[in-house]
Amino acid sequence: MQTDTNGAPSPFSGGEQAVRRGSWPRHDPLAALGGAKCLACGAPAWRGGYPHDTRFDGAGYRFFACAGCGAHFINPVPDAATLARMYAPDAYHQAFYADDGRANHDTMITHLRAHLTDGARVLDYGCGNGDFLRAALAAGFLAQGAEFGASAADAAAERSGASVFDLMRGDWRDADEWDAIHLGDVIEHMTDPLPTLAGIVARLRPGGVLAAQGPLELNGSLIGMCVRAWARAKAARGQQGSFIPWHVLYFDARAQRALFDRLGLHPIAWQVHEDGWPYSHHGGARGMIARMGVALARLPGLRGRWGNRFVALYRKPAAG
Repeated sequence: MQTDTNGAPSPFSGGEQAVRRGSWPRHDPLAALGGAKCLACGAPAWRGGYPHDTRFDGAGYRFFACAGCGAHFINPVPDAATLARMYAPDAYHQAFYADDGRANHDTMITHLRAHLTDGARVLDYGCGNGDFLRAALAAGFLAQGAEFGASAADAAAERSGASVFDLMRGDWRDADEWDAIHLGDVIEHMTDPLPTLAGIVARLRPGGVLAAQGPLELNGSLIGMCVRAWARAKAARGQQGSFIPWHVLYFDARAQRALFDRLGLHPIAWQVHEDGWPYSHHGGARGMIARMGVALARLPGLRGRWGNRFVALYRKPAAG
């Protein structure tokens, strides 16, 4: 678990057990059989998950596939110091959020406006560079952000014009309850997702809205099929990856919805679509595959089922 100097929990983990959950002691029967406990649902999981093995900062990481919910996840879970290096501003935020050409929040803002009133209090948990905050403020919401680390929080505040909490300080929990909390490309980074999400939901007012969007990297998708086939081919040749494992969890639509279902919320909206990533910014063959994948996901029979991203809204039950 990532902590600050006062022992405050990481924004991506639910407690001290989070760091240990994916790395079982040798005397554990499941580990002795080569298995691990799923980070998303706790069911047994086995090697063979996507993507292929990788190394970062001198340590090796494998990916396991859950026999229960179907999610794939990293094993062992990176420790606190490693997570801090993985998410250093120059390695993550500046690389991915300096100029986020994928940012298009119209769909989510439209959903929120249908379920919230003007002036509603909206928290963007894991607000990145602040683009969603700018869209939420423009839509008439009282929006604030929360981001991992003081430098990233300050940068998001400057870009968006909204106030942004540093998640490592934990003071976002001291604010009044929120009318809505938005999670944009955040869940796939959580090392202990269910307790973490439950803690986020606890800060919603009764009747409040949890709004989330993110990748479905295991879902039906032409681009996903190509990416996964390439990863399998590299693994078959004995090639070990050297990518930084920022995503500790991988979902298809079924596994993602199963995680939300465990929170005891009422579903409002669920959408699946294809945006062509990671091939959408390329030319040549990969660019062509991205365009074909987007078109394929729009065909009757596949629309709403195929695609590499989701948009979801859930309502917290009213009090009483």
